[in-house]
Amino acid sequence: MRRLLAVVALASFAACSDPLVENTVTGTWRGSSTGSSFILVMQQSGTAVAGTGTITSSAGTRNVSISGNFQQPAFSGTLLPTGAQPITFAGTAEGRTLVGTLTGGGFNGEGLALTRD
Repeated sequence: MRRLLAVVALASFAACSDPLVENTVTGTWRGSSTGSSFILVMQQSGTAVAGTGTITSSAGTRNVSISGNFQQPAFSGTLLPTGAQPITFAGTAEGRTLVGTLTGGGFNGEGLALTRD
């Protein structure tokens, strides 16, 4: 009986989401907004966030550098596409989703919903 309880407890723990992943924006995020697809790979250290990624639209694919800040649940950052104007992304993270708005670089408050791999 004790073994059964231990197995059930272990299975329940394994089925729970990883709280360390949910309290950070570290990871690969994918989403789209207004005809553009985003792949962002971010790494968090403290509240500082940095990373790289791509934005793909009908005009092609641009590499992007990312800098920002995450204080759960709020994310604010700048996406700097190669050869283009900076884009500000402000949003809220919850688990494996990051939802917010884009301004600058041709965006005027359009929504962006990202999902972490």
